[in-house]
Amino acid sequence: MKKLMAMVLVVLLGVVLLAGCASTGGDASSSPAETAQGSDGGTSAASSESTKAADGAKNIGLIIKNETDPFWIDYIDGLEDACEELGFGYTLFSNQAETDIEDQMELCNTVLSQGFDLLVVSPLDSTAIAPFVLECNKANVPIFIIDTAADDAACAEIGAKSDYFVTGEDYLGGKMAAQMLVDALDGTGEVAILEGMSGSSTATAIQEGIMEIFDQNSGIKVATSETANWSRSDGYDVTTNILAAHPTITGLIAANDEMAQGAIQAIEAAGMTDKIKVVTLNYTQDCIDTMKTGQLYGTVDKGPYRQGYQAITRANDLFNGEQIPEKETVPPLAYLYTDPENASDKYVVEDFQ
Repeated sequence: MKKLMAMVLVVLLGVVLLAGCASTGGDASSSPAETAQGSDGGTSAASSESTKAADGAKNIGLIIKNETDPFWIDYIDGLEDACEELGFGYTLFSNQAETDIEDQMELCNTVLSQGFDLLVVSPLDSTAIAPFVLECNKANVPIFIIDTAADDAACAEIGAKSDYFVTGEDYLGGKMAAQMLVDALDGTGEVAILEGMSGSSTATAIQEGIMEIFDQNSGIKVATSETANWSRSDGYDVTTNILAAHPTITGLIAANDEMAQGAIQAIEAAGMTDKIKVVTLNYTQDCIDTMKTGQLYGTVDKGPYRQGYQAITRANDLFNGEQIPEKETVPPLAYLYTDPENASDKYVVEDFQ
C-alpha cells in the first residue's frame, strides 16, 4: 500500500448509521471504456489512470473533483490502493476545472453509459448532483458519494438516493481549526475567512463550524468572509484584496490547504508574515513545510486517504451482498507548527462534539 494509514482504518473510522442500509448492487457485465468523451467528441475530462479487472471481477468508475490538489492526490491513493488490494478494475476521471459544474454533470452521464459496476463520485455541487444520482438509480448502478454530500432535500424531491456516503467531519474540523486560531490570538483579534466553493456541503459545514467557535469568543471580530473556490491562485488574489481593505487583521482561516497556501504567499508579499496567524484544513506536504517555517500555525487533517480506502472497502461489502451503512465519517486530526509531523493531543475530536 502507498500509505500505512489503511492498517489502522477501523480504529480511526467514526461510523454514523442513518435511517437504513443499502441493498446489494447490480451485476453489470460490460467492460467500461477507458476515457470519457466530452460533448465535442474530445476528451474534455479524460481519465488519467485505468486498471482492468481480471475476468469476472468488478470494475469501478472513480469521478474525482481534481487530480492535482494534494488533498485529492491522497484521496485517490486511498481509492486506488483499496481497488488494487481487492482485485477491482478501476478508471479514474476528473473534469478540467473544479468550478465547472456543468462539465462534471456531462462527464458523469458519459461515464454512467460505460458499463461500470459501481460509480464513486465527488460532487462539485451538492444540489446539481441529485439528478445524476437518480439516473444511477434508474440504471441499477450503485453510486457512492464521497467528501461532498448530495443534498438530501434535492434528492428526496425527485426520489433519488445514493447507496453510500463517506466524508470527513467537516463541521468538527471547522470548529477545531477555528479554536486553533482563537488560541493563537489569545482570544482577541480581527480575522478573515477564506471559504470554499459556494454550493458545496463541505464548504457550508466547515463555515458553520468556524462561525460557531468565533461566535462563542467575543474578542474575535470577523472582518470579512469571502470565497476563494478551494484555489491557491484565488486564495492569493482574495487575500491580497483583503489585506488592502483590512490591514489590521491578525488572523486568517482558510477552509482548505490550497487557499491557505495562496494566502500565505499574499501575506508574505505584503510583508505581514509576523503579524498574521494562519490556520487551515487538510494535511499536506505544503502544510508541513509552512508549519516548519512558522508561516502556518496549524491545520486539521480530514483523512482523505482513509476516506478513499473505506469507500472501496464498502464497495466490496456491497458486491458481497452485505448490508452497509448509508453514511460514515472519518474523524479529524489536528497538527500544530510546534510538531508538524505528529498529531496534537491539544485538539481532539471528542472536545468538539
